[in-house]
Amino acid sequence: MAQTPTSNVTLSDVAKRAGVSQSTVSRVLNKHPRISERTSKRVFTVVQKLGYDAQAIERKAQARASRKKAKTIHIETLLCPLPEQANMMALTHFSKMIEGIENHLAATDIAINRISTWSVREPDSHPINKRILDQLHKADGILMMGNPSEALIAKVNQINNNMVLLGPCHMDLPINIVTSDAIQGGQLAAKYFLDRGFTEIGYLMGSQSVKTWQENKQGAKIITDITLGEGHFHSRCAKNSDMTEVARAFEEWLLSGECPPAVILPYVESFLAMELVLTKHHLKCPEDYSFIAFGAHHVESYHIKPTVLKTHPYQTGHKGSERLIQMIQEKQISPMPHRVFIPMEILEGNSVSTQHVVGSG
Repeated sequence: MAQTPTSNVTLSDVAKRAGVSQSTVSRVLNKHPRISERTSKRVFTVVQKLGYDAQAIERKAQARASRKKAKTIHIETLLCPLPEQANMMALTHFSKMIEGIENHLAATDIAINRISTWSVREPDSHPINKRILDQLHKADGILMMGNPSEALIAKVNQINNNMVLLGPCHMDLPINIVTSDAIQGGQLAAKYFLDRGFTEIGYLMGSQSVKTWQENKQGAKIITDITLGEGHFHSRCAKNSDMTEVARAFEEWLLSGECPPAVILPYVESFLAMELVLTKHHLKCPEDYSFIAFGAHHVESYHIKPTVLKTHPYQTGHKGSERLIQMIQEKQISPMPHRVFIPMEILEGNSVSTQHVVGSG
C-alpha cells in the first residue's frame, strides 16, 4: 500500500531501496529519455512504497529553469588594502567576509561575483585600476571592503549607486553600509577592563588610517572618560598595521614606562607578538599585562586563551550581499541609505587578570 507523500523520505532512501544511484533516481523523476522502462518502473515502485514526494523534484526543476531564464546579475567586489597589505585574502577577517558574500550569492542562484584588488600605490590611470574602473561601470552592483579612501568611495558611488560598503564611512554620501559596530566594540573592551578594577586603559592602534580602529579607540575613550574622568585613557599608534610594527610600537610603549597594565589590541592575530615582547622583558600575560583584541575567533598562543571582542565578518559579507541584491532587484535607490551595524560580543579567555599588577616595564 502506497504511503502519503512525505518530505521525510530522501532521494538517498529511494536510491538505496531501488538499488540504483541517487542521480538515476533524479533522472527517473525528471523523466530523462535515456532511462530504461525497467529501471523507471523499479524506482517508481519504491517511490510509491516509501511515500516519497516525487512532485518536489519537479517543482525544483521548474524553479531552476525559471532562474536560468532570468538575467544573471554581475557583482563586482572591490578589495581596498592598506599599502602594507600584500594579500587581503590571507587575513581571516576578509576571507570570512568573502565567504559570506559567496555563500549568499550561491543560494540566490542568480548572481556571479568577480573580485578585484585596487592598487593603492598607483593612480586611477594605471592600467590595473583603469581596467577595474571599466569593470565597475559594467557591473549591476558593487561591494567594497577594506580601507578605501574617501575619494575612491565617492568615485565608485558616482559610477554606480548600487553600491554597498562593508566597513565604516565618515562621509555624508547616501551610501549603503554594513559593518561591525566598532564604537560599541571599543566601549565593551574598555568596560571589561574597568569592571575588573583597572584604572588606566590603553589602546594600541595598528594604523591611524583605518577607520574601524579609529572608532574602536573612540568608543574605548568615551566609556573610560565617563567612568574615571579624563586622563585615564592612553593610546599609541604603530607605523602601520603590520604585526612587526604593532609589536615594535608596544615594546617602545612598554620601555617608556607609560604603558598601562590593560591594553586593547587592534586585531587578535597580534597576541602572539605581544607575548614575545613580554617574554623578552621577563614579563607575563595576564600577571603583568592584560590584553583584549578584536577578531572573529580565538588564536593559538603560548599559554593563554585571548579574550576577544568578536567581530562578525561572515555576517557582514552575507548581509551586504543581501542588501545589494535587494537594491538591484528593486531597481530604485532609496534617498535614505540603509545602514546596518552588527554588534560585537565578548569571547572570554584568560588574558585579563581579575586583579591587575602593574608591570615593571
